[in-house]
Amino acid sequence: MTAPATSDQPSVRIAREPRTDDVDIAAFRDEDADITFPMSHGRYRDSLFGELEHDTERFRLSARDAGLRLAEVQGRLDAAHLEREAALAGLRTLRSSRVFRWSGPARTVWGGLRRRLRPGG
Repeated sequence: MTAPATSDQPSVRIAREPRTDDVDIAAFRDEDADITFPMSHGRYRDSLFGELEHDTERFRLSARDAGLRLAEVQGRLDAAHLEREAALAGLRTLRSSRVFRWSGPARTVWGGLRRRLRPGG
């Protein structure tokens, strides 16, 4: 395609490459009309680090596995928390019983004897 030339404006030739995406070459001189520019295409598979798609799939799978492990650990933690609460409730029930209150002096004597009879004590 050639733009119309006026007396004070040079002619401009614009060449569009059919094989490339949106590459236009403009030449202002007639001797540059047949100029070519070699194009290179950067591809992930040719790069130093390889294709990104394989890495994203691997990272997605490892993130999913980490999420499953996290859910498993969270379940164990919840179960341990419930077990602790049940043990504390049982201990509160024991300490509020009559037998526990009546056995207080005997437990004090027994604890003192155990400390004295302990090896090295």
